[in-house]
Amino acid sequence: MEHYLSNLTWAGSIPTSNEIYSVYRDVLEHKLSNGTLILVIFPYHLLGFLLMTAYLCIPHKESPKIYALRWPLLAFINWFEFRMIWKTSSVGPGMGSFAGSLSAYTILASWTWLIFKKPQWEAKRIQRIIKRVPQIKNEITSTKSEDEIPQNKDLRQRNANGSLKASSLSLRKDEFQNDNIDVYHYFWQSYPDNFKERISWVVDLLYNYRGPGWNWAISSIPSLPPEILMRAGDPVPKRNLSNFSPTGSRRFNSRYEHLVYRVSLLLFCYFALDVLKTVMMKDPYFKFGPNTYALPSYLQSLTPSALQFYRIVVTSIGIITVMTTTLNLIPLLSCIMGPKVLGLRAEPWYYPTEWGYFSNIYKNGLGGLWGDYWHQSFRLHFTSPTNFLIREGYIKPGTFIAKTTSLFCAFFLSGFLHWASSSSTLPPTRPSHAMYFFVLQGVGIMLQRALCQCFSRYITKFPTFLRRTGNFIFVLIWLHKTGWLLADDFARTGLWLMDPVPISFSQLLGFGEVDAGWISKRRQFRWFQGKNWWEIGFALA
Repeated sequence: MEHYLSNLTWAGSIPTSNEIYSVYRDVLEHKLSNGTLILVIFPYHLLGFLLMTAYLCIPHKESPKIYALRWPLLAFINWFEFRMIWKTSSVGPGMGSFAGSLSAYTILASWTWLIFKKPQWEAKRIQRIIKRVPQIKNEITSTKSEDEIPQNKDLRQRNANGSLKASSLSLRKDEFQNDNIDVYHYFWQSYPDNFKERISWVVDLLYNYRGPGWNWAISSIPSLPPEILMRAGDPVPKRNLSNFSPTGSRRFNSRYEHLVYRVSLLLFCYFALDVLKTVMMKDPYFKFGPNTYALPSYLQSLTPSALQFYRIVVTSIGIITVMTTTLNLIPLLSCIMGPKVLGLRAEPWYYPTEWGYFSNIYKNGLGGLWGDYWHQSFRLHFTSPTNFLIREGYIKPGTFIAKTTSLFCAFFLSGFLHWASSSSTLPPTRPSHAMYFFVLQGVGIMLQRALCQCFSRYITKFPTFLRRTGNFIFVLIWLHKTGWLLADDFARTGLWLMDPVPISFSQLLGFGEVDAGWISKRRQFRWFQGKNWWEIGFALA
């Protein structure tokens, strides 16, 4: 970053986010013109997923040769995506971090669905068809009264002695009506034979990261609604009766409550992002990462340790708000379009909430933070390698080796995802710091578990309140000692320089920077054509 700004003189003042953004934009245009970088182009950058989709649409359960082709396909996808991590960037949303995230996620998905799992043999999704069945309607009249009993009353209604008074009722046969009604029939759909159904099945498999409605759904989301399980002929465990998973993810039962939740969440995040951007731009740290610019007056009295803690907290709030906004968009769009357009995949239960109970942190410590409270969007891919090793008999389930492998594999892959995100940003960063941070979270979880086990005979005598307070304090201390690695790198990427909302009420009220308008003028998307014919399409700006 320093060499991008070294030729500019800021006259001792802190540059505004617009001034910094202009420099990065000019640098990007120069790199685009000489072919050093390309933008995130659609559909070009979806090539990995498109190839996986095409391959999985070809039946290979009975063809070992076709099944073996997954290895060269995996090699090509991984080569292509690593190349994209190094060659792709932007000054659009995330300042290029999305490019690395997309490529890293594609790599993880390719290993999951091509190697670690056998979807054509194992995967099943809940599906429904509409059957038209006859319904007999009748009207019942009383001989003792001229008042008619409303239609659709149960003819088997009993009196106090448990019998129906036949003498008191007469049926008007001319009012029997045979109508057809639509009834949903649910079933578990394996890999389909029909090509059209197969495409839908494969697309749903690949682009469904938490697996609601699939037999491989991650454990942190609520299970299917009881009525769907019953109609599918499955038993209904007691836990299915609750709308909440053990970790706190909520299942919606009506489109209205789902829509209210998603719209309310979007509005809250909108204003939160607006305020956060204004607060962050007061501190030069969120523009450059660590630097020597003067602090705003309200931060100058803080000790270095307190200042670091403040920045980690603000960064954490920013990450949670950005992630919540991003993860909320597809469920909101699906809810608006509804089942009439998207079918079963727009039902409210298909989109449970993304975050768990905050209480998981002080109940279970650092493990509760990352395993229960934090969004589990990539849990399937983080756990697939260990589950594969267990399934193939390389390690035994429940052993110390299995638990340790699962823990560090998950955090290593999470570190890889954030390493790729940092690598593709335009400003120079330190991607290894993201990897260090996540590996250290695994170390922290093991350390806390070891301490609890060593001192269990003393800890169990403490009141619940003290034990939970101890868990929470450990989490705060560990994040304070390790969080700077990730917070500093997020700041270096220029992530917080972006305009998070199109219309800023903070700017309108005069709380923002002097050169910032209340309506964002930055382009988020553009039409792009690179040097090669395939590098053309709709791109992040």
